[in-house]
Amino acid sequence: MTGSALSFYFTQNTPDHKFIVVFFCCLALALIIAAPTLWWWHSGTCLLGYYFARYKARQYFIPSGQLGVLPEQGLVFVSASQQHWQGQLKAAHLYFHSALVLSVKTEQGTRHIGVMRHAMDEQYWRQLCRQVLQMI
Repeated sequence: MTGSALSFYFTQNTPDHKFIVVFFCCLALALIIAAPTLWWWHSGTCLLGYYFARYKARQYFIPSGQLGVLPEQGLVFVSASQQHWQGQLKAAHLYFHSALVLSVKTEQGTRHIGVMRHAMDEQYWRQLCRQVLQMI
């Protein structure tokens, strides 16, 4: 572990919605095959699920900002245009080697932040993933 705080800047941090679209299309198809008489129910449920997933993705993935990490104490600092908060890292998940989602315990409760691989340089992405996954 390093003995100092690390700071990572990210821009254009928007998730790719292809995974969400493919998942809900496959789910709708499987449900329609399983119970074809309820096609309208399956389609509506999958559509609502898709919009909920996009809503959550917009909450987790801040378009641009700064992510600070203090590995010794397990602290994470988030600074964006309208969000400034800090807290203790609870969990980190790496999805498809392209999205890192952090769960941070703050005074207001558990908050989440997601960072996409394309939002920063490759060397900083690797360093961020290495540091965060070692902190858990």
